[in-house]
Amino acid sequence: RAGRVAAFVTVPPRSFATLLRAPANVSQPSGTDLCASASLREEKSPREASTIAILENSRVRYEIDTATLRVVRAFDKECGREFVSPDAPGNVLRLYEDHPSCFDAWDVEEYAFAMPVAEPSVESVDEFSGPVSRGLSASFRLGASTFRQTIRLEEGSKRLDFETEGDWSENHKLCRVAFPLAVRADEARFEIQYGTVARPTHDNTKWQHAQFESCGHRYADLSEPDFGVALLSDSKYGYRAKGSELSLSLLRAPTEPDPVADRGRHRFVYALLPHAGDLAHTPDVLAAAAVLNQGLERFEGFAAPAEGAALPVSLAGEGVELAVLKKAEDSGALVVRLVETRGRRASATLAAPGFATATPCLANELADTGTPVPLPAALSFGPFEIKTFAIHGMFG
Repeated sequence: RAGRVAAFVTVPPRSFATLLRAPANVSQPSGTDLCASASLREEKSPREASTIAILENSRVRYEIDTATLRVVRAFDKECGREFVSPDAPGNVLRLYEDHPSCFDAWDVEEYAFAMPVAEPSVESVDEFSGPVSRGLSASFRLGASTFRQTIRLEEGSKRLDFETEGDWSENHKLCRVAFPLAVRADEARFEIQYGTVARPTHDNTKWQHAQFESCGHRYADLSEPDFGVALLSDSKYGYRAKGSELSLSLLRAPTEPDPVADRGRHRFVYALLPHAGDLAHTPDVLAAAAVLNQGLERFEGFAAPAEGAALPVSLAGEGVELAVLKKAEDSGALVVRLVETRGRRASATLAAPGFATATPCLANELADTGTPVPLPAALSFGPFEIKTFAIHGMFG
């Protein structure tokens, strides 16, 4: 798009891939190369007379009302579940009055959610489609602010991205997005570091009523035993889960202590992801959250060695993440931290291929070493358990 080329690239986990740019005069087979083939260019199409744009691949189907940018229908083909329906559409963007009783830049009051004052006024929509992704890009006004939002579905992915840029020009307004879902659950889960925290989706007590918004890192998830939907974000952390609706605070406009706080240009991405099973039994949510927030690093002009390149340690096992890999602050040891991420018991194997003299020891969070562990090490984890190792003898 915009003169650039999009391509599918497969990169091994915790490793590297080298891509070569094909010479301009070399003809490439359609759809087979990973370089600048014309067959991989995304092509825009003019806006059709119908106000419904269909974004579909082999796994999922979304229907977008281009007049409002709302998701009016969403269907997971693999699970056979409709999770957004026309009577309760998603991607509902609204402005709300925002006048907290105190701490203007910090507090959000529950009554603000009952005071909507504006919805988007769509000015233009351009649709695009190609082998890599398809979607639409729209300009709209919301209150005194202007936005450009690209709604994108990649081939082979269930994740629907909402890439948003805006010029925020409000005072005492709160911008939020909501997704009513065809999912019923007593609790929603919000990501925290190395785990999740559960919050009720109902208001049976005063304490539950007070949890009208919850903080979360990269996602909030609402799941039944066999199906769920996650709302992901790359930089927004104020989630709300009440009833069957997941929503997210996007922008605020306080005036105290900074009279122009947050005014100006913003760019952020939020995404909707259906998945099979509940959060504890799917790897999809964590993987999608990592890709959305970290992505890939690109190094122009460099290539991986011909024999391949890999990290000094390897990890095999489901539900266990290599969370930290760093040199110790006060020694030559390599610090490795592993985390169970799904809230279940898990097992994994830690190895150091090519380092026969490496000697790992269990360590605490400060990397103070303790009991030696032979490599390869077969490890068992409890729910959300963290294990830290200091490996000596790898760097002399």
